[in-house]
Amino acid sequence: MATSSKKHNPDVLAEDKTPLMHTLCVEIKNGSALTDKIYLLSDLARTCGNILVHKLNNELQQVQQTKKYKTIVKLIKNNNGNDRPYRAQLEELYTKHNLTKSYCEKTMTSIYNKINQGRKYKLPSVFAQSRADDIFLGLRKVLDNKKYDRVKSLHYLPFTKLPALKAKAIKSCIIISVKDGKLQCKFDGEILALDIKDQFIREEIDAITKYLTNSQQIKDDAEKYNAIPRKKGEIVVPFSTYRPCFASFAPKKMKGKKRLYLHICVEGVPVDKKDKNGNLRYKKGEGRCAFDLGTQHVAKDGDTGPFLANLGDIDRCLEKSAKKEANLKRKITHSMQAMNPNNYNSNGKLKKGAHNRNISKKCKRYKEMLRDRCRKDAATRKTVNYTHVNVMSEDCSEVVTEYNNVCAWSARGKPAPLPNGQIGRIHRFGGTVINHCPGQVKARLLQKMRECGGHFYQVPRDYRASQYDHTSDSYIKKTLSQRTFNLSDGTLVQRDWYSAFLLYCYDNSTNSIDKVKCKKEFPKHYKKFLKYVAALKKKKIKIVNSGIKV
Repeated sequence: MATSSKKHNPDVLAEDKTPLMHTLCVEIKNGSALTDKIYLLSDLARTCGNILVHKLNNELQQVQQTKKYKTIVKLIKNNNGNDRPYRAQLEELYTKHNLTKSYCEKTMTSIYNKINQGRKYKLPSVFAQSRADDIFLGLRKVLDNKKYDRVKSLHYLPFTKLPALKAKAIKSCIIISVKDGKLQCKFDGEILALDIKDQFIREEIDAITKYLTNSQQIKDDAEKYNAIPRKKGEIVVPFSTYRPCFASFAPKKMKGKKRLYLHICVEGVPVDKKDKNGNLRYKKGEGRCAFDLGTQHVAKDGDTGPFLANLGDIDRCLEKSAKKEANLKRKITHSMQAMNPNNYNSNGKLKKGAHNRNISKKCKRYKEMLRDRCRKDAATRKTVNYTHVNVMSEDCSEVVTEYNNVCAWSARGKPAPLPNGQIGRIHRFGGTVINHCPGQVKARLLQKMRECGGHFYQVPRDYRASQYDHTSDSYIKKTLSQRTFNLSDGTLVQRDWYSAFLLYCYDNSTNSIDKVKCKKEFPKHYKKFLKYVAALKKKKIKIVNSGIKV
């Protein structure tokens, strides 16, 4: 990211022109007959997709083995990774080897026509083509990868991961309409029985029903709202039409039972969640807040005060779950070694190449238990992180943070010499990032600001919030293990909170630290931070890797 004020646009939301969408998830209670049918169709879509992936991977290998591709890659490396002059040549090469959207669609048509022959339940073409579109999006990510020296390929879906069956419109395959003032969903002539228990789901369905009955009036209101002149930097809440774009079936297996969900993609912002009394659960605040994102915790500072929280974990429940997961993996490994002794070496490692594997009933049960535990842990992480985001977003309408590449945190370390003279690898944070999901917090907070019409600022790379000392107006580099340090005037501060405070003092006009604001606001914010730390110690809440002793 550029550092100059002309090229660098700190407001991420100002550059994002994509329309706001959200997904409404409702469980379907039509019985086992429909569920089994959808599961069978989803498995057929998975099979068709894997055949298409196999053909695309073969084309990718042929591209990477050509002299032209190798020549272009060498030229890119010699130009320090500048691929703009050679991008057109690569696109021509990709088109020549059928790595296009039209090839994916044509190939998928021939695949599902062959698979549907002689079957009772035939895969609709809409579901097959939507699966082809999803595969093409993955293909573009592989083709647009900047690391040309690293061979990448598309992944196959295992039988345990069934894809969603996506319809491209509300009147194709999964038909959404209004009858007698109520929302109705049909598939294959059968009306879907939606399990509506939540007040939030009921309000969402009412909003969709209102649009389908008065679509023209709502469109006119949206045009009038968008035509109102706005001042630069003004907070504008997006107009939500609640137009249903398309629907999809999402089969999920939970605790050994098959469950079926209907996902409706809706245009606009989700309906505000309310309590039993009709009051908003999370209020939309005003003002500025800044947060410093770490691998295990998040630190926030703003107009309403500080906030420190562990990411993705509550009461160390994921640590206990990790031990159970490790135990299940150990049992699965021992079972596979006992059932397939010829596939393993004497040291217990799996031999290279393809093998015929015998899986016992006990091993299958262990694998099912492991999948269910991973699903629960993922749901826990999401709930905890989203709760932290709600707490942070209700205090502000402006968010300031650093430009963090979370994927780089989890990347494999580069080879480096060790003190004993051997060659090892620099320690990275792959496991920590997976277990705590810091990128999830940032993505959700960005979405929240879009929904409330706020601003999301990312400071330039040369901001260096973790190194600046406002008392001496100097930059001092610190080690990663140094979680607390003294300023030049002797004030003891916590590293992550202080970085969040410096981000709070960000000047939009100059894209740098507002030094006058730092000196003016620091005493007030520091008092609030000391009170907050005292409250954490009193409640015995431990913030991991923060340096605060409880």
